[in-house]
Amino acid sequence: MKKFFNGFIFLMIGVMLVIGGCASVEGPKCDQVLVYEQPYDLTYLRALEAMNEFQGWLLEATDKGTGAIRLRNTEYGHMFDRDKAVADVVVKRISKDKTSISLAPDSQMVLKGKELLEHIDTCLKSKPAHRKVDAPVTGDKKAG
Repeated sequence: MKKFFNGFIFLMIGVMLVIGGCASVEGPKCDQVLVYEQPYDLTYLRALEAMNEFQGWLLEATDKGTGAIRLRNTEYGHMFDRDKAVADVVVKRISKDKTSISLAPDSQMVLKGKELLEHIDTCLKSKPAHRKVDAPVTGDKKAG
C-alpha cells in the first residue's frame, strides 16, 4: 500500500509539473491609443509605411475604408497560440485634422503589440506634419 501511495504522489507531482510547464504567461494588455494632429489619409499612409518597416511582421490585409490593418508575426510559431501571431491595428478619424491609432480589442494581448505601437508612434512623429499649401495664382488681374 505504501508503494502505491508513493507512486501515486510521484504521478500527481509529475502531472502538476507538466501542466504548469504548459501554461503560458500572458503579457500586459496594450490598450494605448495614439492621437495625431493629422488628417486620416496621411495618418493611415504613414502608419502603413511604419508597419511595413517593422521587423518580423508582414502586412496581411488592409482596408482604408474601415481603417483596419492586419499584420502577421512571421517569427512566431507556437502551435497552440496562433491568435497571438496576428495583430489588428485600427486607424480612426476623430475630426478633420485629428486621427487615432490603436490595437483592436482582440489584439491587445498580442506579443510585441506595445513595441509595434511604439514603432508607429516614432515613425509618425519623425516625419513632419502636413502643411497647407496655398493654391497657385493662375494670373494677375490688374485694375485698369
